Amino acid sequence: MLGAGHILVQRFGDIIDGKRTWEKELSRSNVRPTLPDAVAGDITAAMPYRAMINIINFIQAVDNVVPGFAAAETLLYSPELKFYSNRVKMDTSFNTSISGLHCLGDSSGWTRGLMMASIMGVLMARAIE
Repeated sequence: MLGAGHILVQRFGDIIDGKRTWEKELSRSNVRPTLPDAVAGDITAAMPYRAMINIINFIQAVDNVVPGFAAAETLLYSPELKFYSNRVKMDTSFNTSISGLHCLGDSSGWTRGLMMASIMGVLMARAIE
């Protein structure tokens, strides 16, 4: 894990220069991280190339409207990327092809987030009462 379980933070100027941000550099920066558990690192090592290019292009485009937005000391936190599984084949009672095996929540491929996964759990609980 690149951040040892913590969110990565990197200066925008370092991303543009193709280098990681080090803790020592971050501590001398005029902009301080608002997330105290974030650790300095290299977001580009954790992000797919296309996603990183899109983020850079977005920041530079916003800078045309909000000058300074793409400043070298602007801090970026590593975004959360989610990969969803394929939908598990099951009936309306959440039964899979394996007797007694039920698949719920995001791992089932049928929900996207806590609220829908919670509802699925409630429905399953009612079904096994």
